[in-house]
Amino acid sequence: ALLDDPSSDPAFDPTVKDLLLDPAMSRPDSSLYSEIHPNRTSSVAGLASQVPSNLDLEALVWATVTHAGGRIALPDSGVSVTIPEAAIKKGTTEEMFIAVCRDDKDRPKLTDHQTVLGPVVVIGPPGLPLKKPVIISFTHCASIKHGQWALFVYGSDTSYDEHPQWQMLSRLGEETINTPLYVQVDARACHIMTEHLLRYVLVGEPSMAGKAVKVLRLAAFAPLNSAAATTPAP
Repeated sequence: ALLDDPSSDPAFDPTVKDLLLDPAMSRPDSSLYSEIHPNRTSSVAGLASQVPSNLDLEALVWATVTHAGGRIALPDSGVSVTIPEAAIKKGTTEEMFIAVCRDDKDRPKLTDHQTVLGPVVVIGPPGLPLKKPVIISFTHCASIKHGQWALFVYGSDTSYDEHPQWQMLSRLGEETINTPLYVQVDARACHIMTEHLLRYVLVGEPSMAGKAVKVLRLAAFAPLNSAAATTPAP
């Protein structure tokens, strides 16, 4: 469910609001915006000054974005950023990236009652001028149906070569017109609408109404047995 109404802000772009409210945003194969092919012509060295140095390259994707907008998706991670049409100045192109920080040092320090509910997502480059907010989407492990969660979005604009300093940007359900972002959380994904390209993470704690429940996903890995190995001897 949408936990804040962007239409309360008179400066809010209604076309971006419609994009966030559309149920298709929860589907990774949504045709609302075509996926932008990753830019493999840019060298990693050329991006060194724009991305955190401790990033796993398998958890990083970048692409060239134009006035037409599009979606940049990180394969097999459930993480993407949707850039609406006209977010980039007409006649210009910008290179953007989205990544997942896997190092525990990149996570915020939490209380004993709090837990991280999704990946630490970083989007950049910092300071990129946007004419419309983008939408960062990622899967979470909170059981919205069975658990009673108080949900928070934390952000960090610390320089990439420094240990991130986190601050709580939004408590869902208690946003005001001064809240720097808008958030929608559904059964499987969190969507953050923002003009600020930095680190984000979803944090939760049990609400006063009851207990909080996480969804646990398990994957089993085993070698395939050949027919010879599985056929009993005569």
